[in-house]
Amino acid sequence: MINTGTALLSTAAVRYGLVLTDPVGKGRLCGTFEYTVDLLPMVLMTKPSLIYGAGLAPFGAKWNFFANPRLRPYGEAVFGAVYGTSHIPPGDTKFNFTVNAGVGLTLLSRGNQELTAGFDFSRLSNAYLGPYNPNLNGVAFVIEYHWLKPK
Repeated sequence: MINTGTALLSTAAVRYGLVLTDPVGKGRLCGTFEYTVDLLPMVLMTKPSLIYGAGLAPFGAKWNFFANPRLRPYGEAVFGAVYGTSHIPPGDTKFNFTVNAGVGLTLLSRGNQELTAGFDFSRLSNAYLGPYNPNLNGVAFVIEYHWLKPK
């Protein structure tokens, strides 16, 4: 969710992740590299007007740290795009790019399921596809539930 006072944007996403490496490194930096793809079936702006959209973030990179076995931190960066029924944010294009960077912790891990929580910085921008570049920036608290498939 991005709330700038003049704009309120909410999203729901489904993620597919593929761990590409066995644990790499030593000490606190030991971890695995994961490639992610996010499908955003719902992008909803409710302020200043009601606008629907959808998106895809096909370029995601996540580092899962293994130093603390109980609370495993992660860091990620995700790049994608959103298309709306009207201009999101209000401007001159219906097509925008997304950039997200986040950090978080795996709070609970049982068998093939995990619960994570974290913070994401998000930017939605048209990257000057039009004469000017309106954008929305925000910080969101994120809770994710994961179903894992063993190798």
